[in-house]
Amino acid sequence: MAIGRKRLCVLFVALIAGCTSDSDRPAPSGLLGVVPLDTVVLEESDTLYLGKPDAGLFVDDRGAIYVADEFWRRLVRFTREGHPDRVFGQNGSGPGEFRSTAPGTFVAGDLVFQPASRKLVAFDRETGEFRGERAANGYLTAGYLHGTDLIMGLFDYGSAH
Repeated sequence: MAIGRKRLCVLFVALIAGCTSDSDRPAPSGLLGVVPLDTVVLEESDTLYLGKPDAGLFVDDRGAIYVADEFWRRLVRFTREGHPDRVFGQNGSGPGEFRSTAPGTFVAGDLVFQPASRKLVAFDRETGEFRGERAANGYLTAGYLHGTDLIMGLFDYGSAH
């Protein structure tokens, strides 16, 4: 059975403060407002489509769009024009595989990091090759780099310490 071609539209927005000196933008109501910046249509096909792309979205410094797909348990990279470019990982519990994906994808240098079920998985940014993973005693949240330090939250539900 063919799944028909569908497209996922990604809208890039910026949160802006209530006070703005930019006269071209309308002042938002309240403290924060949402201003659309751009829209990119992510192409899908019968062989590559996103089953449940609500686990996170990340845009790197080159404009590539990374979408964590919870249904297929993988990370898909699209070009800034919306063309599928690379798939990172797959469903499974082995090295470089995901039992689940989580929000928090980020790129640092030549590595792509994807939080998963109690682990952080690293892939080569260019080849998609699995580079390593670290176990976590809980669930990782979105992370960011501060200099050379990786800052991430860790939730541990139910463990007594």
